[in-house]
Amino acid sequence: VYQSRALLAFLNGIARRSLRESAEAMRLIKSMNGSSAVIPLHYISALAHLELCDQTPEGQRYLRKHRRAIRRLRKQLRRWSNEAPDNQLHRFYLVEAEWHRVTNEPHRALHCYELAVQEATRVDFLFDQALAGELAGRFCLQQNRPAFARSYGEAARNAFLSWGCPRKVAQLETLFGPDLLPVSNPAIAGGTAQLAAPAPARV
Repeated sequence: VYQSRALLAFLNGIARRSLRESAEAMRLIKSMNGSSAVIPLHYISALAHLELCDQTPEGQRYLRKHRRAIRRLRKQLRRWSNEAPDNQLHRFYLVEAEWHRVTNEPHRALHCYELAVQEATRVDFLFDQALAGELAGRFCLQQNRPAFARSYGEAARNAFLSWGCPRKVAQLETLFGPDLLPVSNPAIAGGTAQLAAPAPARV
């Protein structure tokens, strides 16, 4: 229940509530070392922390305060992605993309967003594909790259539609424009951000 609440809060842009729900879930399953719920909770927590680290003075203060916690989450996600790449590599790439966004490394960020979308598409994780497309599209809007933003937005919109989340579809149509095109495969065909960029930074 807390995991679902954490996820819904993050999807609705309530990062602090998402962190509270994640923390409560972790408290309840702390004694369950083998619980599969631990991995998505780390994933959601990392994304929620990074959502609060924008380029405003308040966001940068938050980053300084929680940098160590974020680093721990990134290291754990890297380890899981090495152990089970088909299940976790796309999640690691998405968290790395958000990290590079908040540390003002746009080229690395865009590269990691693209890797996240590609990997989630390859392993057919529809929700993570949708989320990666949304965050990549938001980043491209911030970077004043409307063509990339629209392409990612269309991919995210169609993936969320296939996932069965009409409320999220409506949010994305408001964000990226109501005339987003339907596509047969909610992936970015051939990749949108085919850039020569460094690999994700070492944690």
